Amino acid sequence: MASVPLAYELLADIFKIYANFQDTSPEALLQVCRTWNAVASQESILWTKFVISRAMIRSTNPNVFSREEDPTLTRDWVGIFKRRLARAGPSIPLQISILALHELLLPVIDVVSGGGPEYVHLPRWETLNMRTFELIGSNNWPGSWAEIGTLISQPMPSLKRLTLQENKIDFYAFPNAPNLEELNVLHSRSPRIGRKNSFPNLKKIHITYSKYSLSLVCLRKFSLRTIETLIIGGASEIDRDCEGTYPSLSTLELVLRVPCGIAYMSAPKLRHLILRNVDLFCLIHPPPDGENQHFNSKAKNRQVLEMLASRFPTVEVLEVHENLRNLVSEMVFCGAGFFTGLKELRTVSEEEQGWTYD
Repeated sequence: MASVPLAYELLADIFKIYANFQDTSPEALLQVCRTWNAVASQESILWTKFVISRAMIRSTNPNVFSREEDPTLTRDWVGIFKRRLARAGPSIPLQISILALHELLLPVIDVVSGGGPEYVHLPRWETLNMRTFELIGSNNWPGSWAEIGTLISQPMPSLKRLTLQENKIDFYAFPNAPNLEELNVLHSRSPRIGRKNSFPNLKKIHITYSKYSLSLVCLRKFSLRTIETLIIGGASEIDRDCEGTYPSLSTLELVLRVPCGIAYMSAPKLRHLILRNVDLFCLIHPPPDGENQHFNSKAKNRQVLEMLASRFPTVEVLEVHENLRNLVSEMVFCGAGFFTGLKELRTVSEEEQGWTYD
């Protein structure tokens, strides 16, 4: 029985799903058969994802990203990305991931940015994911990757989703991204991202603080009026860095302990509060006089819950670690003004405690 070719529309939809997986190459679709080649060549959306990573570098030395090394590119990535851009057309938004930095990769990055000083493709960047483990500066300091610093100092008018993970950025990067809707800063020394009016349409923020103070992102210097979802993780004390009124905030998620600085927040429309950690109270480092800070944890957790109920009386859905459910239930049924508008109490299971951002 002869096989029946898939309809163009069905095959195109399958290719789009394939293109969304990690470590896939749309160029591979061109090699299968004439039909696949014809469909893939016509679907511009398949050619809009660009990932710059360690996999592009060939070296026998494990210390491949030392600037003193002399590795080579695994393929002609400049040519491949130029052809990919041509197939994408002149106007479709681009999805960019920069997951490594090396001298050999700078020309590849120039292809998708358009290169300085014009950076003609930057207005098309819709998402940017940077995870470089490198110091990115605005000056020509040794090892500071000033070329990338210059790139991320340019206006990005179409950028909607920005993820900075495990980078060190020591200047005010991304000063003009007026359509940014989602900002994720994960374990990054990136305290000076944007300015007061850099992100006027920001809706979702996820910040995972490392243990050193330079990782703090000063939210109070942002425009807070449009933020709807705020996720805070990490062990640092944020002090007054989140101070301010969040008039649109409806969901607040605290992945680890509740920073004391949360007491400086006001969110008159908060409906959903998520507390993932088994203990909510902050620890002091170093412990005063060798004190066991976990002593009397129930009373300390109660105190934090009372603070949260006072700050956010409009909460209707409360999610807590399963080990805190009994305490929360006790406080709810005892009354005394504890989340008086609460409609639903949920628990976060032990399996969910390893939750991370992807």
